[in-house]
Amino acid sequence: MKSILLSCAAAFFLALSHNFPALNPAFVFAYPLLFSIFQDRGIARGLVSSTIAITTATVAVVANPFFLAQPLLFLLLVLFMVSVFVPEVLALYLLSAKWRFPLAAAYLFVLAWRLLFCLIPGIFPFWWSAPSQLTPLAGVLSQWMLPPLGEAVMICLAVGVSWGLWRRQWWSLLRQFLLVLLLSVGATLLSGDFLVANPDSQRNGASSITIGFSQLSYSSKDYGYAEEYSGFAGQIAAAYLESMQEIPECKLLVLPESTLIDYDPAHQETLSQIAQDRNCHILAGMLVAEEGQRYNCAVLFPPDQAESAVRYRKRNLVPLVEGGALESGTRSQTMLVDGLHLLPLICFDTMYPASYQSREAVDLAVAISSDVFAEGTSLARCHQSYGVFYARTFRLPLAQVTQNGATFCIHSDGGLEEVAAPYQRVQGVLELQIGE
Repeated sequence: MKSILLSCAAAFFLALSHNFPALNPAFVFAYPLLFSIFQDRGIARGLVSSTIAITTATVAVVANPFFLAQPLLFLLLVLFMVSVFVPEVLALYLLSAKWRFPLAAAYLFVLAWRLLFCLIPGIFPFWWSAPSQLTPLAGVLSQWMLPPLGEAVMICLAVGVSWGLWRRQWWSLLRQFLLVLLLSVGATLLSGDFLVANPDSQRNGASSITIGFSQLSYSSKDYGYAEEYSGFAGQIAAAYLESMQEIPECKLLVLPESTLIDYDPAHQETLSQIAQDRNCHILAGMLVAEEGQRYNCAVLFPPDQAESAVRYRKRNLVPLVEGGALESGTRSQTMLVDGLHLLPLICFDTMYPASYQSREAVDLAVAISSDVFAEGTSLARCHQSYGVFYARTFRLPLAQVTQNGATFCIHSDGGLEEVAAPYQRVQGVLELQIGE
C-alpha cells in the first residue's frame, strides 16, 4: 500500500509539472518519492511503482478525444514514455545510492541518455522540463544555461534531495551541486557558435522582420466535418484566404498548417497574385498533390512574378495519422525572404532537434502548426514548449504560427513573445528580432 501511495504521489507531481508550466519544477519531487521505494522495498517493487507512476502521469497528460480516437497511437506513446523513464529512474537511483559523487554521476547520465534519444532517427526526446521554457524568467536563464543542461541540473537537484535525506551529507551535496551549476554555465558560455543551427549563417548586427499571421482557430469538430464533406474543407480554405485582407502590412505573411486542405491547385495562383499585390512574401500551409503523391507542405510565394514558389514537404509525419495518407519529404528546404535565410518547419517537425539543422545558411525558423490534436488539454502548451526549447538551445530565432494557437516568437535574445492566445481568432503582425 505504501508503494502505491508513493507512486501515485510521484505521478501527481509529474502530471502537475506538465499541466501547469509555472509549476514545472515540481517534477523534481517525483524522483525522491520513487527513490524511497527502491531504498525501502527493493528493485522489483521500485520498478513496478515507477511504471505505475510514469503510466499514470502520461495518461493524465495525453488523454484527450484525439488520442482516444487513435488507441494504437495512444498506446505507443504510453509505452514510449515508460520505456524511456522507468530505466532512467532505476539508473539514477543506482548511481545515487552506489556512487561516491551522486550528482556528477546523475548529471553525466542524464546528458548522455537524452543525447542518445536525440540521435536516434524517428524518436523524439520527451523532456519533462520543456514546459518550464514557458515561464517568464526562462528566456533570461537560457542565456546562461542551455535548456538540456538546465534539465540535467534540475534532476541533480532531485537526486541531491534524495541522497541528503538518506545520508544527511548536505555540505558535500551543496559543493557538488555548485560544481554542476558552474559546469552548466561554463559550457553554455563556451558553446558560442557550436550549437547554433548553422554557425556561418548568423548575420552581423541586429536585424528584424515583420511577420503577419492569421489564426482562425477551427476546432477538431470542424476538421471532422472537413474530412467527411469536401465542401467544408473548401470553406475553411476560403475563410483563411479572405482573412488575409485583414492582415496589416508586413514583409512575410504566414498562413498556418491545416488551412488550405482541399488540394485545390487554384489556391497557388491566388496566393501568388496576393503576394504580388501586397508586395510581400507569403508562406502558406497547404496539402499538395504531385504525380499521384500527396504532401503536407509549406509553400513560399514571392512578390516577384519572375521568381518561382519554393516548396517544403513535411519530413516528420505524425505516426498513424498522416503516415497512411501522406508522403514525407526527404530534406530540409531553406527559403530567402527579404535577404534573410528562413528555415520552414511544420508541426511535428518542431519535436526533433535534427529539424533545426541545415547545411545551408539559416537566420530564422518559421514553424506552421495546428494543435487540434491537443484541443482543450495541456498538450497544446507542451507542443509549444518544444519549439521554445530548441530555439533557445540552438540560438535560432523562431516564429510559430498555429491554426488554433498559441502563435508566438522567440527573439535572438531568447525572449518569448506570445502574440495570440490559444483558440483566439485574430489577424495580426509580430516583429521578430534577429541577431545581436
